[in-house]
Amino acid sequence: MSNKIIAMWSGPRNLSTALMRSFASRSDVDNVLDEPFMPHI
Repeated sequence: MSNKIIAMWSGPRNLSTALMRSFASRSDVDNVLDEPFMPHI
């Protein structure tokens, strides 16, 4: 199976954290990024 990149955007106060954690808990997912475009200082 080839690798696929899935990008998801959602509004604030949605279930985005729960969805992100459900993807991260899968054994076939290698990497999950939270807010990759936010400047982290």
